[in-house]
Amino acid sequence: MIRGITVSRRRKNFPEVGELVIGTVKKIFEHGAYVALDEYGGLEAYAPINEIVTSWFHSIKDYLKEGQKAVFKVVRVDRRKGLVDVSLKRVTPSERKSKLFMWKRLQKATRLLNLVAQRLGRKPEEILDIVEDKAVSNFGDLLAVFEVAAKEGIEPLKAASLPQEIAEKIVEVARQYIPVPEVKVSGVLKVLCMKPGGLYEVRETLLKAYEVAKQYGNVKVRVYTVGVPRYRVDVIARDYKVAEKVLEDIVNVVMEEGKRRQCEVSFTRL
Repeated sequence: MIRGITVSRRRKNFPEVGELVIGTVKKIFEHGAYVALDEYGGLEAYAPINEIVTSWFHSIKDYLKEGQKAVFKVVRVDRRKGLVDVSLKRVTPSERKSKLFMWKRLQKATRLLNLVAQRLGRKPEEILDIVEDKAVSNFGDLLAVFEVAAKEGIEPLKAASLPQEIAEKIVEVARQYIPVPEVKVSGVLKVLCMKPGGLYEVRETLLKAYEVAKQYGNVKVRVYTVGVPRYRVDVIARDYKVAEKVLEDIVNVVMEEGKRRQCEVSFTRL
């Protein structure tokens, strides 16, 4: 069984003063609390009571519980003695929110990268060595490479010089585990054909909308009546630019087909 990488992978031995860290509370005493720094392989740090409580009328347990994960700020590092002091109360609400957000992204990225390695039958550390720097420099962070892959496919990954085999698996995993928000644009086509067999001509004219949709990947098109001769067209895609382009193409093609079949066609954007 291949052992997975963890979020503590590739970090320095000690944090820097002023750095925000994630710590798991291990022991609480009257004078302070000991926490394990998750990003540093469980390195022990100490939070004195005056760096936890904001009032002497409160106890540490009003702020921390054993087993709890919290955001701390590093206030002292003694590498020679292996000592790290951290503060809870010096962390601002915005710093806490930002750090937790990035921590959750890193955790998710790590899980996904482990899946990529597993499906390739390779060591996770090996895949991380190949992917990490390219992901950060081209996309911002490790999770972003999966987000881009889910939305845009393999081409951006190849442009970032990721090996084909790894890029393909990243896309596969991303499309399985990264939800991509969809957008919808709509309009109403009015299609009127007064000659004999007019309903058939209208139907064949509207079917051209689906032929247009087939030319685009990951696009859904729905055409349905809202009261003859008015037909609503919904285009669902992963971004507005694509959705608008598909809708524009549908309108142009349907109008051209309607003209060829001697039907009157007009369009109203919703």
